[in-house]
Amino acid sequence: MATYGAHIYSEPVLEDSYPVYAGYWYVVDGEPQRSEIQGTAWDLKRRLNASEIRRCAAVARKLPLW
Repeated sequence: MATYGAHIYSEPVLEDSYPVYAGYWYVVDGEPQRSEIQGTAWDLKRRLNASEIRRCAAVARKLPLW
């Protein structure tokens, strides 16, 4: 689980084969970031030189959805 301010969110680590979508929020090495690609979590990690991709609780974090 990740903490954001005083809140704790369930943001599980994505398996390398998990599909990711362009425009969706993911937590990349601890920081929320929108994906610019569609592919797998492995593709996103490779593109961003990241070690961990998590699902992002975008609404709970009050991130812009559009």
